[in-house]
Amino acid sequence: MHKFMIFTGVLTILFSTFFITAATTDLLSESDPKVETLLAVIVFFSMTGILGFYLTITHFFRNRRKEKEQKERQILKVVASKGGRVTPVEIAAETNLIIDEARAALDQLCKSGAGQLQVTENGNMVYVFEGVLSSQEKNTAKSPLDVKL
Repeated sequence: MHKFMIFTGVLTILFSTFFITAATTDLLSESDPKVETLLAVIVFFSMTGILGFYLTITHFFRNRRKEKEQKERQILKVVASKGGRVTPVEIAAETNLIIDEARAALDQLCKSGAGQLQVTENGNMVYVFEGVLSSQEKNTAKSPLDVKL
């Protein structure tokens, strides 16, 4: 649907540009142009072109945001299945991302505060997401009022 709306927006821009160009050419070249009519055509198709531009940009960025959200969900599913500790290679192996994309996405999640980067003794990067709890840990949860300090 988004691709269709982007295509429609681009087509509207091209269509509007054609009529604006034609009206401007007539306005400048004819000896006795109907100025009011040509200006009305230029204004109308300028507004139509702006609408096409808005349509294109809106759906282009909405589509990119949706792809980013899907990528994040894929990564978090893998993170949950691995107990909250993953490497970029593991993410790439279990999603449709390449290793560089997986690393960049994991870095972005760390920047947002969802996880943190740790390094093993061998120098391998491990991304740790502390919010992932096992079922056993979830079952031990208590009310904040019951916790004694």
